[in-house]
Amino acid sequence: RIGLIDEFDDIFAREASIVASTCVGISSRHALKNLRYDWVIIDEAARATAPELLLPMLLGKKIILVGDHKQLPPIVNLVKDNNYTVKINQKILEKSLFEEIFEKSEGGPAQKTLLSQFRMHSGISKLVNDVFYPKYDIKTKTKDEDRIHNLGFTEQVIWLDTTYIKDNQEEAVNKSFRNKVESKLILRKLEEMNHIYKQKGIHSNVAIISGYSAQKELLINEINPENFKWSNIKIQIDNIDAFQGSEADIVFYSLVRSNEENDIGFLKDERRLNVALS
Repeated sequence: RIGLIDEFDDIFAREASIVASTCVGISSRHALKNLRYDWVIIDEAARATAPELLLPMLLGKKIILVGDHKQLPPIVNLVKDNNYTVKINQKILEKSLFEEIFEKSEGGPAQKTLLSQFRMHSGISKLVNDVFYPKYDIKTKTKDEDRIHNLGFTEQVIWLDTTYIKDNQEEAVNKSFRNKVESKLILRKLEEMNHIYKQKGIHSNVAIISGYSAQKELLINEINPENFKWSNIKIQIDNIDAFQGSEADIVFYSLVRSNEENDIGFLKDERRLNVALS
């Protein structure tokens, strides 16, 4: 009986107490953009560009922005046009509106910093706190005995150094990089882990993350997460950007970069490293 989908949307939107949408989506739907909301709550606000953030902010009487500008920034792609030469500092564009507001309101009544974490072992939390949040004292609200890896190491943060392994350098693949030594090392450690867990009757979720798509493909081919041999570990392989916000019992971070120039490319970005470690 209702001829137009917009009319159908209008009825639902007017009657709803809560509307969920993407930042851009709420301004593209006729029924949603014509309403005014008592509250607009924007999650992952530090990852949105200023135009994306402003679209839903214009629709609210009160705004709550939730995010962390010390993690991944907004994605900015500069289109190169040979007909024009415009010098644009990409770092400036990557500074989010969330970060601007946070800095200008620091210490004010409108700003609240969450200082409790409920995810990781205190050993990992201390590393992240000391390196990325030295101004704050983040408290761990989990029990450390529930966050141990049961692999025989005393520490919960383990560094696997490939310095003295033959042929340990990176390999360029198109515009990406991969490192075969790292993929083989991770495969071996996963096999050891699966064997230990099988003996102990433990089941665990394991994530393997990397900053490079070529390494992700190599890891998937080498490890084959769907193989039935992984009886006691469930494996997920992804890049850092896609994995942000997810979690696993154990995470391998494959750095990939290893060269005589000591060039680690975009891995030196503190925000990306923060996401990888936390």
